[in-house]
Amino acid sequence: VLFSVDGIDKETHERIRRGVSFERVIDNILGIIKMRDGGNYKTRFIVRSIIQDSNRDGWERYYAFWKSKLYEERNDMLIKYNLHSWGGAVFSKDTILGTKRDPKIEKQPCHHFLENLYILADGTLPLCHEDALCAQYADTASNARNRSPIEAFNSPIRRWMREVHLAGRKNIFSICKECTILYS
Repeated sequence: VLFSVDGIDKETHERIRRGVSFERVIDNILGIIKMRDGGNYKTRFIVRSIIQDSNRDGWERYYAFWKSKLYEERNDMLIKYNLHSWGGAVFSKDTILGTKRDPKIEKQPCHHFLENLYILADGTLPLCHEDALCAQYADTASNARNRSPIEAFNSPIRRWMREVHLAGRKNIFSICKECTILYS
C-alpha cells in the first residue's frame, strides 16, 4: 500500500495536497499500520513524498518520523521523488529539467509502465500513474470491470507499447517524451 504524504506538518501538506485533512491522513496511515502489526498481516507499506521547494527543508524531520513507524523487516519503505511533470500535463519537461536531459534516461524503458498496472476508480486503465490525470493513453479495449488484471496487463496494445519502450523508443508517445519521473 502506497501513501503519499508531502509534508511533515499540516501547513505544508495541505498547501501541496489541497482539500485534504493532514490529521485525517496521518491518523488513517497510523491506524492501518497498527492494524497490520496487531494482526501480523503481511501487508507492505510505502510512504512517499514528492520533494519540491515548499517541503524540501522538512525532509529530515519527515524521515525521522516515518522511519520510526515503518519496519524494514516487513519490507516497508520510505521514499522520495523530485517534483515531476505528470507526463507534461502539469509542467513541461523544460520547466523541470531545462536543458539537463540525459540521453541514457531518454532511451531507458520506464519501469513504472513495464511493471505496474494502474486502475482508476471507474475501472479505466491508464498507461501509468503519469497518465492518471487524463487517461489519454488508456487502453480503451480494456477496463478492470470487463477484464482480469492479468488480461488487461497483457492486452495487445500494452504488449506493443512495452516492445516500444524496450526498444528505446518510448519518446514516440508524447506523455513519455514529456515525462520526468525517471529523473527523480
